[in-house]
Amino acid sequence: LDNYFRSTCMITDLSGTSYTFAFLTLRPVIFFSPNEKIIQSEYENLNHFKDRKNIGVIVNDFNDINNKIAYFDNDQSYYKNSILNTKKKLLYVNNSKMEIHKNISKILT
Repeated sequence: LDNYFRSTCMITDLSGTSYTFAFLTLRPVIFFSPNEKIIQSEYENLNHFKDRKNIGVIVNDFNDINNKIAYFDNDQSYYKNSILNTKKKLLYVNNSKMEIHKNISKILT
């Protein structure tokens, strides 16, 4: 967590930790996706995939990463608001433990 809070942004692929980073720090994520068209065809209906632009940017070219980092160093206010709005749409943020317990109880009874 210390590394998360020391970072300007995160660079990742489709990892779920991107959302953990964004929701905890309210800082953007750079999704490095050189094969975006292939990935898009497989995951286009999943919210995890669709919401990437709400918590960061998608970069197809390795050389664009430095430009995005420099941009994030100067202004993160847009992404902070966008990340907060995306987080509000989720059903079980801060309640997942209780929700899991409730569902396991239903299964066991």
